[in-house]
Amino acid sequence: MPKSLLVAYAYRLSGEREKSLTSYESARSLLEAEVKHSPDDPRYHSSLGIACAALGRKEEAIREGKQAVELLPVARDAFYGLPYVEDLAFIYALSGETEAALERLDYLLSIPSWISVAWLRMDPQWDPIRNHPGFTNLLDKHSR
Repeated sequence: MPKSLLVAYAYRLSGEREKSLTSYESARSLLEAEVKHSPDDPRYHSSLGIACAALGRKEEAIREGKQAVELLPVARDAFYGLPYVEDLAFIYALSGETEAALERLDYLLSIPSWISVAWLRMDPQWDPIRNHPGFTNLLDKHSR
């Protein structure tokens, strides 16, 4: 994940929208070049998907997120494949595709992973879907 993507996320969390968008655009530009250079590296596709989602480029974002999951599926690597499913859920959440985000989170909560109900409750990454009834239902379902 390039520094500009982390900076963009920090600006987003602090409410500095313009600075956030500028940093997301910088990250997108850098990551597009990396994807061209290393098209089989899921890290670049996943990060590019996040940047595109934050910039409102929904179709590109989802395509890149899905590509990352396809390049390293959990079925092939149960540990290193997890972050790409999580990133795809985040991409869906940022893109307004709440049901798709919730499906990915439900999957992650149903298999051994570092994703937990407690983590989902407090991580601001999930603020875009936090108030959706499905998010609350998901947390309740996996709290039992």
